Amino acid sequence: MNRYLKVISLCLAVVVGSTSLASCYGKFALTRKLYTWNGTLGNKFVNTLVMWVLWIVPVYGIAGLIDIVALNTIEFWTGSNPMAMKEGQVEKQKVAYEGTTYELTATRNKLEIVALDGASAGIKTSLQYNEEDQSWYANHDGMMEKIAQIHPEDGTYELINPAEAR
Repeated sequence: MNRYLKVISLCLAVVVGSTSLASCYGKFALTRKLYTWNGTLGNKFVNTLVMWVLWIVPVYGIAGLIDIVALNTIEFWTGSNPMAMKEGQVEKQKVAYEGTTYELTATRNKLEIVALDGASAGIKTSLQYNEEDQSWYANHDGMMEKIAQIHPEDGTYELINPAEAR
């Protein structure tokens, strides 16, 4: 009897999960950008060879996982995908954290955070993505410091503590 209850519970979870997440498809912007980049490398034989390597190394799999778990979920709840923003698009949101209200302004490859009230009122922080070296930088006291590096050759991400890098 206990085994049948487990099977019924599993079936019920699959049915509920599939119907509640059916509209959470998303743009898969990161995977599409990787695919588009792959198509610019050369002729169809080079593109195919690189595609196979990116599947075997699991770069495509990791990009798809990031799309499914993070970017498409953000898109589902907010209506926009951070990787799919076009030049000139602006999205603003206000969030409250530990008694302080912050305004987040996202544009293509940039996020600005301003404290609106509390002890930090007026303090502004910005994060900027540099496409050339595939890194994120934080503006700290007027200096841009690298805080993250993307390594597309092996599909890894490196978080950098600016204090340790000095």
